[in-house]
Amino acid sequence: MSFLHARHLLSHALIQLPDQGENYATTSFQTTSNEIGEALISAQADGFNPGNDIVNILNYTGTPARVSIFFGPDLLLPDGETHEAVTIQVQDENGDPARSPASRPVFLSSSNINLATIISSVTIQPGEFHETAEITTHNQNGDSYISASSPGLYPDYEEISVDGQIPTIINILAHPSMLLADGTEYDI
Repeated sequence: MSFLHARHLLSHALIQLPDQGENYATTSFQTTSNEIGEALISAQADGFNPGNDIVNILNYTGTPARVSIFFGPDLLLPDGETHEAVTIQVQDENGDPARSPASRPVFLSSSNINLATIISSVTIQPGEFHETAEITTHNQNGDSYISASSPGLYPDYEEISVDGQIPTIINILAHPSMLLADGTEYDI
């Protein structure tokens, strides 16, 4: 069993360990009050070293000035799978989250489409300050820059890494390894 814990400003959440072949899991938290400050999020699971991170809780939102890209995680496997691992956030001039006053399209691109492709756009809804985008990795290791732009806002780009074992060998194991020459069909 694994769990995440956030003290004081966020609700508790339980998550399942990733399925076999996956290397991360996601969960949601809910703010518990109108208090501002920092919340320490910690995670632990049997057989793993614990981890933690800090989330800043704010109640002020300024005027949208730019978009910003966040990866979670920032290292993906070259598995040919689609991951919800890119978050686009609208921020004010100080880098704090800013609620979008209207529906806001954000256009996305990858600098290396042989490594990773990303959905071409997402829409941040009125009153929201972020949206998640899907990225698909391919069977290649390396880095790619993901770019985000939205009309009237400063753009952003960040580097994401794709790294891990790339399947290159087909392994055949015959069991049993000896058969009788009697014209019979055998499962091996």
